[in-house]
Amino acid sequence: GQPISGYTVSFSTTAGTLDDNGTAVSAMTATTDANGIASVTLTAGKTRMTAQVSASAGGFSHTASVSFTAGAADTVTLSAAPTTVRPNGTSNVYALVIDVLGNPVVGETVTFSIPTRNSGLPGLNTVTAITNQNGLASVVYTAGADAGTDQVNAITSNGKTPTSPLSLTVSNTTPVVASVTLTAGATTV
Repeated sequence: GQPISGYTVSFSTTAGTLDDNGTAVSAMTATTDANGIASVTLTAGKTRMTAQVSASAGGFSHTASVSFTAGAADTVTLSAAPTTVRPNGTSNVYALVIDVLGNPVVGETVTFSIPTRNSGLPGLNTVTAITNQNGLASVVYTAGADAGTDQVNAITSNGKTPTSPLSLTVSNTTPVVASVTLTAGATTV
């Protein structure tokens, strides 16, 4: 068939908004051009999700899925568990990577380093890690043989770093937890 110009097409979305001359709406119409094409602009919301965008005209309709993903890495926050270890002890170090809207960035390469080494020769099990669905990348830090404070830092592929490195204390007096026991006062509440 031939393209039809000037035909009205109805659009709707289940997430995000459509731009109707500067007004954000969830449904609107557009008119086909000389090539029979009608188009609208879909703007993502502030969270990761999938929108179902539908178009219908002349008794026909079609739906397309559009995924909203996080933007580029904007903020990196470091944490560790535990933050104090014995010499040669280990700690899990985490980098949380989020975009400008606070969404976790998935699949971001994070490079870790130890810029301050006061415990001797501390190390990491790997220097790069990829963020998971929660925006977390993790490595295992191993302290050196001496007491002191080491610092771990991280950088994303677009150059974002934490506001300051993470300090890990290596102490000869740190208690070592051998086990944890949990006992319920009642098994039914």
